[in-house]
Amino acid sequence: MPWGRSAPREGPTSRASVREGRLPRACIVLSIAAAGAFALALAGSNLPAARAALRDRVARVLAERLPGARLGPTARIDARLRVAVGPLELPATQEGAPPVLSVREIAVRPRLRALLTGHVEPASIALDGVRISPGARGEELKAWVERLRATGSGHRGGSSVEPPVVTFSDLRASLPLAPDLVVEVGPLAGRVSATTTGGTSTLEGELRLPGGGRLYGHADRGWDRVSLRLERAGAEAIPEALRRRLSVEIRDGSVSGEASLQRTGPAAFRGPLALRADRLVVAGERLAPEPVGPVSFEARGDATLDLGARSAALERLRVTLGGEPGASAEIDARVALRPEPRFALRLDARALDWAALSRTLPAALAPGPEAPRVKGSFGLALEAEGPLRSPEGWRIDGDLELDGLHRAGGSSELDHPFVHVARLEAGQTRELLIGPANPRFVPIASLPPHVVRAVTVSEDAGFFGHRGLDFKELSAALADGAKRGRLRGASTITQQVAKNLFLSPERTWSRKVREALLAVALEATLRKQRILEVYLNVAEWGPGIVGIGEAAQHYFGKDARDLNPREAAFLATIIPNPVRYHMYWERGALSPAWDARVDALLARLHELQIIDDAQLTQALGERLAFTHG
Repeated sequence: MPWGRSAPREGPTSRASVREGRLPRACIVLSIAAAGAFALALAGSNLPAARAALRDRVARVLAERLPGARLGPTARIDARLRVAVGPLELPATQEGAPPVLSVREIAVRPRLRALLTGHVEPASIALDGVRISPGARGEELKAWVERLRATGSGHRGGSSVEPPVVTFSDLRASLPLAPDLVVEVGPLAGRVSATTTGGTSTLEGELRLPGGGRLYGHADRGWDRVSLRLERAGAEAIPEALRRRLSVEIRDGSVSGEASLQRTGPAAFRGPLALRADRLVVAGERLAPEPVGPVSFEARGDATLDLGARSAALERLRVTLGGEPGASAEIDARVALRPEPRFALRLDARALDWAALSRTLPAALAPGPEAPRVKGSFGLALEAEGPLRSPEGWRIDGDLELDGLHRAGGSSELDHPFVHVARLEAGQTRELLIGPANPRFVPIASLPPHVVRAVTVSEDAGFFGHRGLDFKELSAALADGAKRGRLRGASTITQQVAKNLFLSPERTWSRKVREALLAVALEATLRKQRILEVYLNVAEWGPGIVGIGEAAQHYFGKDARDLNPREAAFLATIIPNPVRYHMYWERGALSPAWDARVDALLARLHELQIIDDAQLTQALGERLAFTHG
């Protein structure tokens, strides 16, 4: 025998082994026979007659559970014993409106254990190609919900049957967020599973968002507690209709977060919230010429949601940039849609560290290396509230606390003579020395009070009281801009100095942020008198005319120290658009409307006791004498 083995002996043991060897072969034969029988049964169930009978039976069940539902011709059983039917439609009540719900195909897999005992219980339901159109105000969906309640087709409490796992793919929905805004959501995919035991139900869900993000949800105890977790959602997760309405575009980065909300009313929830943004990069024409970022932040606080009142709020939300404790602020915010859409915002940043803020802000928002050398920390408080869609009704107030920066002893090269590169028309530039060596430089101490105060009253009435930013003036500018159809400037003199010295002329939000931070730096390192002196000597007063010394010579052929009240008032009124208003010099006279504007400024100077009665009478009786050549 091969391998040197002897032949087995005959006897009882060998006969038992033979019988045991035949047993696996018998199982194989039986399995093949069973598979063949299953294949024949499956083939038989998919014959046209069987499919028609299956479709009719499903249609009868739907007629009981969903009166008015329409079922298409598809009906079959696949190899996994799943019953697939479709398409399914829940028609709208209004003629011509899209179906409230349509599903391209529904596949139901029964539980085998129940099937063997003669019962049909769904273990899973897969929905493919789902479309949801609730109506312009959700009225079509509400009508179907009321119909289901009337027919008793809702949840059957006390049932011991375990609910099936529901999966869906290619889900799209049209959500009416406003009368003029319908948001198309999708395509989405995910799953929902539920368990009910002794009246206590638990619902879990997973939503796969466009772009790869995930949203997980959990609800238990009759929806008394709801937990949500968002993982790495990018710009693709925002519906296109909303992206088109945003003034910025998210180019890169993601947002994650979680919330655990406890029911506090019939449709109200409250609980802790945490958000995290990772390396966000945003772009937009009004934001900045180039993409802004990356920026990262974390936010932790409490959230309140009241679906009945249609309101939401964030409370004690601590926002921290780049993980820097010195670059954080606490925010309270509330939005209510009834009776009219309104908002309220409070920001409290009591200890903003200048160095930490400069490190964490992206370059497009940070003060930059050209800024004065600032040390220490400062405080910012801001409050805003009003109707969401009407800026003219907004109330804005705030305060800056710069004592910490003053104590730290920063410094600025602007406290000494410096060279200023002025930007002129058509992209031209011109260098000017801001200091006594320039014969056209005018020290502020040598100017008469009516020259200095004409400029401050016209351009920044609160200059000597604010710390670089004037929040009340911003609120007034919004209200005035709404009446006139365009927003007038609300920049302080300090902000204008920051813009003239350090920033490009484009009108973007990023420039305004840098302008505000640079204004803080100027206020922290320079005296008010020096800021105003720099402003008067770098401000533009016409085409190629920089500084009040050049302006006095150009318009009136005299030294700025000799300007009379009417001449000073005229120069102050043309600062907002000196190139345009240079036309009065070209014409040789003011228009009646501009004469009235100069007179109004003179009256204000008299009211503030900057000029006396005799000066006012003389100024009102004068006419400007422009010098040409």
